[in-house]
Amino acid sequence: PSWISGAHVNENQYVIAVDSGLPSDTFNVLIPLSVLPKDALTNVEEAICYFSDKKFPVSVWTDQRFLTDELVALLTDLGLAEAERNATMKLESDAIKTVSPMHSDLFEIKKVLNADDVRSYAAIFQSLFEGNPEKEVLIRLFDQAAASFSAHPHQQWFIGLLDGKAVSTGCLIETDSSYGIYDVMTRQEYRGRGLGSTM
Repeated sequence: PSWISGAHVNENQYVIAVDSGLPSDTFNVLIPLSVLPKDALTNVEEAICYFSDKKFPVSVWTDQRFLTDELVALLTDLGLAEAERNATMKLESDAIKTVSPMHSDLFEIKKVLNADDVRSYAAIFQSLFEGNPEKEVLIRLFDQAAASFSAHPHQQWFIGLLDGKAVSTGCLIETDSSYGIYDVMTRQEYRGRGLGSTM
């Protein structure tokens, strides 16, 4: 959100709400931080109604441990339906072993350093949304990100180049307590070659 003009993040002890300022169910999100007490369900309802009033889509991302019957009932009553389930893989820092990175003479991983690199990253990201109205929103989002891009100390984007052509992406996000690897994507026509694994 720091790269998007008009984006806002509201956070309390129970919920993080991200309003990207764009009609995007990928970037307008509510994230419960724990099992919500009944009085905190009001925060979720107000946030969803806020997006509904704006006629913006919104997604709720939650850990299955926090998905109570009360939260499911509220989300269902507000017209939300489950769209997907994802698995998160976690590695404790004491289990990390130093290994040599995989590499190829033809495949290079480059850190995103400027607006042109952002556009290369965006083209790969957007290619996954062909035929989906979300692609138009992603174009706007990445145009804004490119226009105001500056290296962020806690978030790094990478593009994978095969023979000089951008074909894959990856993102590293660092917090005080963890690192996360996100957006590991490869253009469809280049999949099956191990480029995503290398990234």
